[in-house]
Amino acid sequence: MSEADTKITTRVRYAETDKMGVAYNSHYLVWFELGRAALMREKGVPYTEVEKEGYFLPISRFNCRIASPARYDEELVIRARVSDLRSRSVTFGYGIERDGTRLAEGETSHICVGEDGRPVSMPSWLVERLKTRS
Repeated sequence: MSEADTKITTRVRYAETDKMGVAYNSHYLVWFELGRAALMREKGVPYTEVEKEGYFLPISRFNCRIASPARYDEELVIRARVSDLRSRSVTFGYGIERDGTRLAEGETSHICVGEDGRPVSMPSWLVERLKTRS
């Protein structure tokens, strides 16, 4: 991840953990979404605006490598960036850290679809905003 990444923080909530206070694996994908939403807002294209224009970006693929578990009440730093941008798809890269230690990293790939759910090319205004440096 670079200095140009969007960075936000969150705390691991009790409901996100098991009896041992360790965050469930599924929450990493939710934290990725927090980073992605912040990144898009920072680039001037909040996802709500994308949908208002009749475009949607469902996830077509994701991966996550957890190097160390997140635990209850820890403050996490979530970093997000655009790692690949194509005419019909975008891939976001993520890193999750605690006190400077990388806990997880991953990616989500999204295909652009119209209101009918069929793949379409991303509109030029969306591509241009996603290209801008945060």
